[in-house]
Amino acid sequence: MSDAGRYHVRVATAADIPLMLEYQTPPGSDPEATRARLAHDFAVRVPAEQTFLVLAEVADGVVGVARASWVERPFEGPDRIPTGWYLHGVRVAQGWRRMGVGRALTKRRLEWLDKRADVAFYTTLAGNRPSIAL
Repeated sequence: MSDAGRYHVRVATAADIPLMLEYQTPPGSDPEATRARLAHDFAVRVPAEQTFLVLAEVADGVVGVARASWVERPFEGPDRIPTGWYLHGVRVAQGWRRMGVGRALTKRRLEWLDKRADVAFYTTLAGNRPSIAL
């Protein structure tokens, strides 16, 4: 069976928040703060089409998550990024890395964005080679 046949990518819902916490909580951060942010996203940003969240799942759970979000930032100043749609927050379980999960999550987000924007941006750390390779 191919790797893609072993997992399924789908749109995340508010019911998935408990499953997403492991992936969306930055190291050293409070999971409850992440739960509140995700609850806000699903209550406000998802219905307004300002955030799109997807996950990859297998029979026994979630193996990856990712998001696309509308970000309004000044092009000038400390952030130095333009306002627009951003692909970010790709997190894949250690045992599922290098199996196409990140690529599949990115493809699904780009398909969604294709109906909404002509341009999408992404940012990553300079040392994040798997993200850069996508």
